[in-house]
Amino acid sequence: MGVSYTMDAITLAYESGSAKDEGGDLDDYKQMAVSYAVAPGITTVLTSSEVNQIDTTDGAADVESMEIQLKLSF
Repeated sequence: MGVSYTMDAITLAYESGSAKDEGGDLDDYKQMAVSYAVAPGITTVLTSSEVNQIDTTDGAADVESMEIQLKLSF
């Protein structure tokens, strides 16, 4: 499930849910993103993601990441 809101050149987005991993375990996740249209064809995106491992019997750990992107289109 997710929502997004756009005002002028800025878009805010949030998504959360659960999904099965390769081992068949159900994991919770959430992600937040902010994008800004710098100029026509140039967009920057900052994304923060978190995955919570529900079953850690296989030694897996929770994962947090942050990513910065520069998108160019022409």
